[in-house]
Amino acid sequence: MKNNKYIIAVLFYICSANALSGQEKDSFYWSSISSYHVDQDLLAGEYNEDRNYTMGVTLVWAGDISRDHILSTHSFLNALDRYLGITTTPSSASVSLGVTAFTPDNLQDSSPIFTDRPYSSLLFSSSSQVYKRSDTFATESSLTLGVLGLPIAEVVQTAIHVVSRFLRNRDRPYNPEGWDHQISNGGEPTFKYTWTAYQYLPVAKYFDAALSFDGSFGYYTNVSAGAGMRLGKFNDRDKFWNIIKLQDPQSDANKMLSNRSLAKMIAPEEIYFSAGYRQRYVEYNALLQCQVGDSDVCLDASDIENNIEEISLAITYTPVDSGTWSVNCNKRSSEHKLADARDHRWCGINYYRLF
Repeated sequence: MKNNKYIIAVLFYICSANALSGQEKDSFYWSSISSYHVDQDLLAGEYNEDRNYTMGVTLVWAGDISRDHILSTHSFLNALDRYLGITTTPSSASVSLGVTAFTPDNLQDSSPIFTDRPYSSLLFSSSSQVYKRSDTFATESSLTLGVLGLPIAEVVQTAIHVVSRFLRNRDRPYNPEGWDHQISNGGEPTFKYTWTAYQYLPVAKYFDAALSFDGSFGYYTNVSAGAGMRLGKFNDRDKFWNIIKLQDPQSDANKMLSNRSLAKMIAPEEIYFSAGYRQRYVEYNALLQCQVGDSDVCLDASDIENNIEEISLAITYTPVDSGTWSVNCNKRSSEHKLADARDHRWCGINYYRLF
C-alpha cells in the first residue's frame, strides 16, 4: 500500500507540471541547467548538529527556456498573477526542481519522537518570475508544487552519511532510523504561492543593499521582511533582487540570469562578501504541523514558534568568462517550542551560469 501511495504522489507531481506547461520532455532541459544549489548541515563543520534543516538540493533553469520546461507552471502562475492584478510582462523567469529534508536530533531512535521536530521532506518544482518596475524596485511571484513524505530524502541522507563515515573513518554521522515516521509518509501533494517586493539601495560603487518583503500561502504560510548587502566587486546591479536571493537559504530560484548579455559573460571577475538578515512570522508550517494525511508525529499550533530570525553570510566569486561560485552559511532560530528546540545552522554551495 505504501508503494502505491508513492506512485500516486509522484504521478500527481509529474502530471500537474505537464498539464500546466503543455510541453514534452526534451533532453535539452537537462543539459541547460543554469544553477546548482546544495545545502548540507555537514558543511557547517564544528557547528553541525545533524538536525533540523539537514539538507537541500536544487536545480534551476533560468530564462526563456524555463517557460516551456516540462516542469513549468508559468501558465497557471500567470493566471494567478492576473487574478491578483499583476498584468505587466515579467523581466525574467525560472523553474526549479529540488528536495529538502528536516530531521530531529536523535537519528538512532526508530520510534516516533514527540519532544523534537518530526522527520519531514519535500520534493518540489517551483516556477518564478520577476517584474522589474523601475531601476530600484521589483516584484516577484512564484508557484511551488510538491509532494511531502516521499522516500528520496531518506535514501539521499543515508548515502551521504555512509560516505561521510567512510571518508572520516568515524562511526558518525549515524544513519537516520526514523524516516518511517515522517510527515505524510508515502506521499501527499502540496503547494505554495509567494509574492515578494524588492527595493534597491545603490549606496556606492563597491557597496549596495536591498530590502524585501514577502508573503506566502500554502504549506508554509508566512510573511517576512529582510535586508541584504554586498561589499566588493560585482557587475549585476540591474538585477538587484539577487542581493536578497543570495541570502535566502531556500530561495526557489537562487540567481536569475535570463537577460545576462555576452558582454557580462566576459566581464572582469566578481568577488564580494554579502550578508543578510530576515525576520519571519509563521502562521502554518506543514513540515511541522502536517496536512490532512495520516502522520505519526504532528505538532500543534501552540508548539510552533511564530517569530523566526534568519541570518546569512556568503562569499561569491566569478572567474573571467566562467560561472559563479558562492558559499553561504546560515543560522535560523528554532521553529518550535518543544523540549529539544534549538537553532538551525548549515552551509550551502551554489554554482550558476548560462549554458
